[in-house]
Amino acid sequence: MLLSLATSLSALAGSPSSPPDTLGDSLASKTVVVKGSRRDRPVREIAQKTEVVTRADIEMTPATDLSDLLKKTSDIDVIQYPGLLSGVGVRGFRPQYSGLNQRTLLLVDGHLAGATNMATIGLFDVDHVEVLKGPSSALFGPMAMGGVINVVTTKAVTRPYVQLGAGSFGWTEAGFGAGGRDTSSGVFWDAAGRVMNQGEDYRIGRNHLLKDWLGWDENLPTTASGQVKVDSGDGVVRPFTSYQEGQGAVSLGWSRGPWYVRSRLTAYDAPSVESPGDLANGTGSQGLKNLERYSADLVARGRFGDHAVTLQGFRSREYSENWYTGTKSYRYYDNTIDWMGVQARDNLSLGAHSLVFGADWNTRETATEKWTNSITRTAPYSPDYAIHDVAGYAEGTVDPWKGLLIATAGLRYDLIGFETRETEMLPSFHPETRWFHVLSPSAGLVSLLPMGLRAHASFGRGFVTPDAFQVAGYSVTTPNAKRPGQVAVTYGNSDLDPESNWTVDGGLGLELAESGIRADVTVFGNFVQDKIASRVTRTSSDALGYAEGDTIASATRYVNADEATYRGVELSGSWDVGKPFGWRWGARVFGNSTIYTTLDEVTWTPSKDGLRDSVKTTADAMNVGTNWTGGIEFTAPDRSSVRLSSRYVGRRKDTDWTDATYPVIRYPAFLVTDVTVQVPVAQGTRLTLAVNNLSDENYYEKRGYNMPGRNWKISARHEF
Repeated sequence: MLLSLATSLSALAGSPSSPPDTLGDSLASKTVVVKGSRRDRPVREIAQKTEVVTRADIEMTPATDLSDLLKKTSDIDVIQYPGLLSGVGVRGFRPQYSGLNQRTLLLVDGHLAGATNMATIGLFDVDHVEVLKGPSSALFGPMAMGGVINVVTTKAVTRPYVQLGAGSFGWTEAGFGAGGRDTSSGVFWDAAGRVMNQGEDYRIGRNHLLKDWLGWDENLPTTASGQVKVDSGDGVVRPFTSYQEGQGAVSLGWSRGPWYVRSRLTAYDAPSVESPGDLANGTGSQGLKNLERYSADLVARGRFGDHAVTLQGFRSREYSENWYTGTKSYRYYDNTIDWMGVQARDNLSLGAHSLVFGADWNTRETATEKWTNSITRTAPYSPDYAIHDVAGYAEGTVDPWKGLLIATAGLRYDLIGFETRETEMLPSFHPETRWFHVLSPSAGLVSLLPMGLRAHASFGRGFVTPDAFQVAGYSVTTPNAKRPGQVAVTYGNSDLDPESNWTVDGGLGLELAESGIRADVTVFGNFVQDKIASRVTRTSSDALGYAEGDTIASATRYVNADEATYRGVELSGSWDVGKPFGWRWGARVFGNSTIYTTLDEVTWTPSKDGLRDSVKTTADAMNVGTNWTGGIEFTAPDRSSVRLSSRYVGRRKDTDWTDATYPVIRYPAFLVTDVTVQVPVAQGTRLTLAVNNLSDENYYEKRGYNMPGRNWKISARHEF
């Protein structure tokens, strides 16, 4: 809600002169269409639980990248580090920030985003974001087990703009947007960009809304027995946390009648990003990294009678260069990921019914290099690998009674090749290719009932293949001060099978446009088979033949857990208080919440002698917990607005990777509150003031990587 104004201002590109709709208004108007479902459909007609983060929400949210935005507007789980590294998870799946096998699919304008790190997805040219929960593999294939996040970019900058901002921790930013359209020829173009610099190290929060004011909890992680694991860092300046980044996009297109063609190029560059390392290690693990991402896509659409045909291609590259710093500064790890693909589909309208069918081809490949010093190469943690996917799909929708019962059913077939490749410094490694055949069905029902009621239910299957580290990886930690002479070993498992998930959900919604009320309650269950999980066991130094003189305190091996179950309830709603009374002032309360009731991962281990029953081991899903976002917003007739919002995250469990025994620890709950004020000061000019983390809570999304404390930003934007 607060908006690193930079962000919010950028997203204003092309905004109309009239006040922007709130999310509640947009949904109640029944005009919001979701493009992430591979055909434009109103939100109310989609069986899956769907949330739309509108342009107005982006403007009033203190966020500089996609993960910041989603964690403050949508009830999802997040993992986030200082130094531009973050990812999300949906419905019990652990948040991920790397790898080619994520469980929440990220799209930009309907195609693979070509990004594993959500911190590289800025908001400078985003129109809105669609969050579809539940497995979407029947339409999108792998990586859509938990759901789909589709970033929809601005299609036309109707009014050129410039923006400037400044704030805490030496923060400055500048951005621009411009565009044009020739109505006679149908040619249009857009360009936008943003640069941002945090020139100073940030300070960790000092005051605690939950601990100090309400006495609910401590701000330190603990073991299962209650032992505190690490110093909190209350109020300290976190060294090595400054960074700068630049982003830009340009598009060129042509549109006339039923024809539309658009090409878009984007670039992201963050040189010399300071990464502080774990708080428990002081300044002993800090580093630098250079992040780059480039992408290009081309889409062509046309209509032939009842057919709407789309052909889309994309290509992107992510690059990360990582350096140790200090007396022995050297580059120690490089990673490159290439994405490419082509999509073709046809949307066939059959009166009140419809059918979408198509084919996809995409390839994702990654390569790494690793050094032990400035001149010596060493083996990477895992071999280079690629994933190839060829698929066909179809989904039909019937609406025989004008919304009384809308039924959807779909099926997708994927042929997936998992290829490990020849890798330098791994001479004993033998590359191989494995192929998987996967069928993914889905079904959904929606009933638009009297009095604004809406019933919905969906069912589907999702899946994801293992990655190279899980199959053939190997890593050894160095001894640390906590346990000198002891190391932890992690190694892959070549027998891993793909992980699959069956999901069922159902809910009841209420939309009363005249009263300004919108609400929904959805109950969901994820039932995962062959869950890919890590298991930690103590072992002797001879167990794995380790010959460096250190003792192996623990060994971690990837396994297919026999089952995993994630159940919960999702609540969402908003109320425009003044709408029933015709107030010129807008006053809206809103909120979203996910409450987990079950987060179990189960592994059955056969007895060694084959005579006793198998042993059942149950573990909790990691870094996942009940969360809530919500607030209140006031909007004046002159477009001035104020939003106060909060985000609460309950207790979670995770592994303490700084201890060679890898104990499970418990995270404390936290509650952070933001405020944003936006005021027009002249014709075409507005100011936005945002105070982020008003409560100054010392909190973290990942233990040891505490997030910034209270900070402010002020931005000015002028539209010509």
